Amino acid sequence: MSKQAAADDISIKLGHALELVAACLGYTSLSALQTAQAVGSELRNFHKARHVVIDLDLARCRALALGHSALAGSLQELLSVAFSTRSKWAEVHTDFKIFEEALKRMVGQQMLADPDVLASIGGAYMEDRFNICIDDSLVAEEVPVCERVNMTWTGRVTPKEGAHIPGNTLLVVAAVSAWRIGERCFEGPFVEVVRLAVA
Repeated sequence: MSKQAAADDISIKLGHALELVAACLGYTSLSALQTAQAVGSELRNFHKARHVVIDLDLARCRALALGHSALAGSLQELLSVAFSTRSKWAEVHTDFKIFEEALKRMVGQQMLADPDVLASIGGAYMEDRFNICIDDSLVAEEVPVCERVNMTWTGRVTPKEGAHIPGNTLLVVAAVSAWRIGERCFEGPFVEVVRLAVA
């Protein structure tokens, strides 16, 4: 993070950068983050994090308290870069609701990419020709830290209007799981299609 700030002509000490990372993870101080890491309730290394839900408000307050008002406008970008350098697959979200919608979108994509689903809709997944609607959702904040949640979700696959594809709605039932691997870090989703049915 400090390297990216330097590239943007913003001077920040390593200790301050670490304090901002701790804040974006929901901790009141770097010491609090290190305590959580010591007892195993927070990641020591963030390379496993697939999703990071940052507390941007807390990070901005910490930046101001540390005398880095110039960071306020670019903090989200700097934190995104910081996590992407640790995990190239990490997606940074600024709110749990945004993360939940991203998770649902990813589950839908994995459902549509399943070989049995592809065979049922003509052998090729074309995003411009099919919709998938998922009513199920995950309330991410309610998942205990260091626990995996297992769910059963149902997606309804239908041709988009104007696609001129005959057929009924295809119901895709899948086992979906996600793992809360830190206070604001998640791994997943893991998706396995278990049943198909025509509605």
